[in-house]
Amino acid sequence: MHRWILAVVALVIPVAAAAQQFATVSGSAGLTVNGVSVPTAGIPRWPVSAGDEIATGTDSASILFQDGSRITLGRNTRARLSTHSPVGIDLLAGTANYKFVSPANSEVNAFGRPVDLHSLSEGVVAIEGADQVTVRPRGRGENADNASALKNKKPKPRSGHDKDDDRLEH
Repeated sequence: MHRWILAVVALVIPVAAAAQQFATVSGSAGLTVNGVSVPTAGIPRWPVSAGDEIATGTDSASILFQDGSRITLGRNTRARLSTHSPVGIDLLAGTANYKFVSPANSEVNAFGRPVDLHSLSEGVVAIEGADQVTVRPRGRGENADNASALKNKKPKPRSGHDKDDDRLEH
């Protein structure tokens, strides 16, 4: 009987631990997770979970999700991993390059509100100034300073009126 219980516990613990892992992050010096400096020497990837806040210093960091989607945070960027989407972040400052395997199941938020990614599976989201979000396509020869970048304004706080929208408008 005791062996059976030990066998079940031995099987359940690794499954529960794997279910809690949301993604992995890799980077170099200056990478922090939840305000704690991550030692990156000799450790290629760190497990991270929903709600974790990742910050970069002078180098970028790459977040690899379980479905193969990737978000690369630029230098001096802060983002929190989504707590309600299997693939996503809430960009708090800086830039994020994204490449989603399934855009319908992925999201990028800024200022705590969803960003309209214009159905792009690849692109760049940047917070510029205190109230502007820019979304640019990626991979088709567009320059980072392309004037055709799609602009989003910081939304007003939700007031309960029907005219308010949960999506940032461009």
